[in-house]
Amino acid sequence: MDAPARAAAAAAATAAEAAALTASTAATAAATTAANAAAAAAATAITAAAAAAAAAANAAAAV
Repeated sequence: MDAPARAAAAAAATAAEAAALTASTAATAAATTAANAAAAAAATAITAAAAAAAAAANAAAAV
């Protein structure tokens, strides 16, 4: 393999590595965003359930 072909192969390999890294970073960011959204939704549901339980307890105590 001559020098220009080696240089082209190295450039192609570098571009492929950069593309793979970009895809991996994007996938990690998407997974992190999804996990954060799920955690926030769970926290909201727990907070709402606790508030409903407290309201029910207050209503029962008022009777």
